[in-house]
Amino acid sequence: MNEQLQSELTELANGLGIGVGELWSWLSGNGVDAYASVQVATLTAKCVALVLVELAMVAVTVLLVHMHRKTSRKEGAWWYDGEYALATVVPSFAFILLLIPLIDYAVSLAGWLASPEGMVIRMLVERG
Repeated sequence: MNEQLQSELTELANGLGIGVGELWSWLSGNGVDAYASVQVATLTAKCVALVLVELAMVAVTVLLVHMHRKTSRKEGAWWYDGEYALATVVPSFAFILLLIPLIDYAVSLAGWLASPEGMVIRMLVERG
């Protein structure tokens, strides 16, 4: 174990009010698995929620575009106006903005699924 990791573990143990030995036994025992399970469940829920929001946004956009085209055909012409812009540009912008946290959560979820121990060590090292 390198010096930086040892100092991070000591700092974390002091913050938790336990000894480094207790922390190390937690890390080498079932503690990492339990923490990883919580992280996987939380990140999965966040990913599913964001995917559902994204799908709802696409459905609403399709509905708004369909309604606009239907209304425009009744009027005799179809054109790109402010109403159509609101129906396409704003949801598209929001869709793209919501992709950023979705990708971040998906990458973190992949990390927790691939190597829980590595993610705990990464968290400890990035904490300092």
